[in-house]
Amino acid sequence: MTVYELVFEDEFEGDALDTQTWFYRKQGLRNGAFNAASQVSVSDGLLKIAAQYREDGEFGPGWYSGMLALCQRYRRGYFEIRCTCAPGGDDDPDKIDFKRLGAFRGNDIYNAFNTYGLEWTEDEYIFYINGVETARSAFAKGVSTAFEEVIVSLEIPETIKHSKDFTTSMLVDSVKIWQKP
Repeated sequence: MTVYELVFEDEFEGDALDTQTWFYRKQGLRNGAFNAASQVSVSDGLLKIAAQYREDGEFGPGWYSGMLALCQRYRRGYFEIRCTCAPGGDDDPDKIDFKRLGAFRGNDIYNAFNTYGLEWTEDEYIFYINGVETARSAFAKGVSTAFEEVIVSLEIPETIKHSKDFTTSMLVDSVKIWQKP
């Protein structure tokens, strides 16, 4: 891996989201569910994004989750999130699905923190789980040259939308970004 220096780190200290650093992204209806700030909380050094069916939600009855983005955009570097995954989307309890790249294994992903990384170079994207390279791709159209949003979200799988009693959440211990000096 290229030599990088740490340029961003959030370990979610305190009892509220730092809205000078993060913003609530795409609030309202999205993909048959709602994104709402009420589904995001910070406590005990963790960011929590919860998904649940709510009759009394701020946008009406329906499935609710949360999506955040960093206020600052980034281009290239090494991006890392340490988190637990939200149960409910897959029958295989340790499989991580990187869309269009394949399925990869983490360690007890719903109960233990795993570290997911992305190295974005001029030529490709390199994906890591717990420091182990899992995939490389430039996708069909190549690598982005634009400054992009860093997003943390909990998507609601279609497989759970049939049960209004189902709830799930993901916990984020940290988000870190490194770039070339």
